[in-house]
Amino acid sequence: MKNLISVFMILTIFFSTGFLDTTASEKSNKDMIENPEKYLKITDWKFYVAARVAIIHHVKIENTADIDYKNIRVKVEYYSNYPKYNRYLSSTSGVLPITVAANSNELYLRGGTTLGAGSMAYIAKNIKIIGVEPILK
Repeated sequence: MKNLISVFMILTIFFSTGFLDTTASEKSNKDMIENPEKYLKITDWKFYVAARVAIIHHVKIENTADIDYKNIRVKVEYYSNYPKYNRYLSSTSGVLPITVAANSNELYLRGGTTLGAGSMAYIAKNIKIIGVEPILK
């Protein structure tokens, strides 16, 4: 009887900690699919405007998830070029046609890609990830 209680207590501890629970990894994958913004972070990027076309290049993205993502949709915010005012003016958005590998910290788009409309009179300051496509294997 003592051994039966001991075995029951050990199994209870394993299941409560998730050690034997196979759904713990499923829950984690579900979170990576539904909330990719928790796992993707743009740490560096370059941006310029040529003939009113916004070009983004040398984008460094960190992915802490265990799954790959593709077609990263971003939004870049434009601010006034005058330091005295420094106000938000507009934004542009587009898709980065890349695949970001799981658990990586890589530099993408060295050659650049068009992002949308732009103006040389604006300063591009903030970039936000507004959508991604998870790659499910």
